This record gives sequence, structure tokens and C-alpha cells, in this order.
Amino acid sequence: MKSLLTLAENNTPTHLFPNQTNHSDPRVDAIIAGIDFDVITPSDQAELIRLSRMRGIDITTSLALRQSIDRFIADFEKRIGADAGNQAQSNTVRSLLSNWKLFARWCNENNVAGPLPAPMATVEQYLMYRFEKGLSKHSLVMDQWAIRRFHLEGGCPDPTSEERIKGLVAKLKRDRVFIHNDLTKQATAMRKSTLKRLVELWGGPESTLKQKRDLAMMVIAYCTLLRGSELARIKLEHFSVKSDGRGAVLMIPVSKTNHSGSPDAVFLKDRQMQHVYRYLAADGRSINDSGYLLGAVTANGRKPIRRVDPLTVQTVRDTFRRAWDATAQPGSNERPFSAHSARVGAAQDLRLKDGVKIQDIMHAGRWSNESMVLRYTRNVDAEETSAVMIQDDF
Repeated sequence: MKSLLTLAENNTPTHLFPNQTNHSDPRVDAIIAGIDFDVITPSDQAELIRLSRMRGIDITTSLALRQSIDRFIADFEKRIGADAGNQAQSNTVRSLLSNWKLFARWCNENNVAGPLPAPMATVEQYLMYRFEKGLSKHSLVMDQWAIRRFHLEGGCPDPTSEERIKGLVAKLKRDRVFIHNDLTKQATAMRKSTLKRLVELWGGPESTLKQKRDLAMMVIAYCTLLRGSELARIKLEHFSVKSDGRGAVLMIPVSKTNHSGSPDAVFLKDRQMQHVYRYLAADGRSINDSGYLLGAVTANGRKPIRRVDPLTVQTVRDTFRRAWDATAQPGSNERPFSAHSARVGAAQDLRLKDGVKIQDIMHAGRWSNESMVLRYTRNVDAEETSAVMIQDDF
């Protein structure tokens, strides 16, 4: 596989400094000669580059070190599946590769030092360039993240860790908000009232296989606060049905925030599991079978299509869009549901439930801190909490 450090346009390694020639500094040779590049780690190499810089020596002019950077990046790209098709890549990987390629191409086209390793001045120029193009504050953060990740994986000092870069990003984000009114837009919430309406529309005996599947997906999404990709990866083997008829435990082996190998678990009451059972029965399967829970269906929505692969995240998004089309009020100016809508709606409903603490919502949504809970529930906090009561009677 061709490394992303090589631009397709001219086959020029993008980590080389433009117009850079082989070094003539004997001090570089003296340092490199003592390094075993077969055993060096990315963090060790980054520290070596940093310490050499402090002595006024640029060892990145060494061919051996540039080859080491290439090896680290090639290994990283292999690990994340950079050569796989878009459908096989997660949204995170696609975003990472896209943002990095934009930075690498900009460095090459503007004949500036970088992208691996990129000096702080190059990163500053690039972030300002992106800001002036009108990119959102979220896009600027994604740029910063991609530059950081590739430097760490390539064994280069991370320029984004410098306070100067952090301060610049913070300033640009503030400017986007206060000058350009770039406010973060969260997904439209799918609240419990919407789920009840979907049960009425898609839960009847005349509903199609697709409607039964879509309803099971929406119910699980709301009750578990799973993300779109996590919904698609649910397997029948992940369910453990309780013998007392109370419901089932759903194991979540891997999530966006948990790669520890110790799975998370959520409980689904029997009333909600009935939607799963009805879908499986219509699909000719049972909870005791194996394979992915949510399967493909024919265009008319009445017959299953047997595949070994999980549903795509786009199919999950399309299901949320159908839920929106089925339940939205005519003339609504809200954005249609996205794959995060059930997660947002469940968090908001929990926030309004008496006795439920923010820590409980964090646990339900598998968040490590309060920030996302507060972000998801900010609108409901503003409109429906007790603080509004002081506005009554005057």
C-alpha cells in the first residue's frame, strides 16, 4: 500500500521538507550512527528529534530517520485499515485520513516545512488558512487532532501539544462563536413520545419486516444509548435472556470509549425485548441463533437478505430518517433525526426524571465526564427544568 505520506500527484514523500537535500552535517551522522532503528519506538524517536533540536541539530535530514518515519506511518496505516474501502472504514478513520491528507497536500503545494515533522510555524499557518476559509470550529479541532495523531504515530514531536498552538485553536474557536456565530448544533432529540408513536405506527400485526426491524433498532437505540455503529454490530450472541422473564442483558464488547476487552452491559426489560422477538420471528430467526441482530431486507421491506456482514452505518442513519419522516410534525423546522438522536433524547428524558443524577446519565451513556451530558441536555435544561418556574405569576 502506498503511504499517505506520498502524494499521488507527484509521488513526492510529503514528510520531506520542500527543496531539502541530503545533509552535510557530520553531527547528524554521529547521532544516527548510534541508533538501532530496528528497536526504536515512535516515542523514543520523537524524543531523539526533540533533544537534537535543542542542540541545534536537525536529524530529520537523515535518510535513515526519514525511512523510519515512513515505516512507522506505514504500520499505523495498516493497523487502522487505511487501504480498505470507505464502507469498511469507521467514520473516525475516514475523518482522520481526510484531514491528514488535506494538511499534507497544503504543505506540499505551499512549499513549507512539513508535514512530518511539521514545525509549530507551519501548523499555525495552516490553522489560520483553514480559519480564513470559513471552516467551523469543529473542523479546526479535527485538523489539530489529525496532525497530532500522525506525529505521534510517526515518531515525531507533536507540534499541537505546544501552548502556543493550543492557545491559537482556543482563540479561533472563540472567534467562530462570537464573531461568526458558529454554535455547535446537536442532533435533534428522539424523545420517549416519539418512541411511543413509532410503536403505534410500526408495531402492529400488519407492519412489514423492515418496519419491525426499524422499530427494534429504534427501541434498542433509545433504551441503551448506543451509537449508530454500535447498533449495527449487535449480535444475537450478545444477548443473555433472564430465565425469570424480566428481560435480557445486552453485552457491548467494544464501544467508541471502551476498547478494554471488558464489555459494558445494559439491561432491556421484557416489554422492550418483545419488539426484538417479533422482528426475529418475522425474519425467520430466534434470539438463540447467531449472527448480527439487524439484517438487510429487500426493497419492498418484506423479505430478508441473508448477509454475513453487519448493516452499514448509512443504513442505520436511513432508519432514523424514516423515523423522522413518520413522526415529524408538518412544517417542523428542526433537522431530521440522525444516528445520535435516540442517544440525545434518552439523555434529555433521564435529565428530567426525578432522582436521576448526572452521574447516572453518564453511566447510562458510557460517558467519562459530564461535558457531553450537559451538551446533550442544554436545551431541555433551558426550557423544561424548574428554573423556568420562577417566571410564572408575574
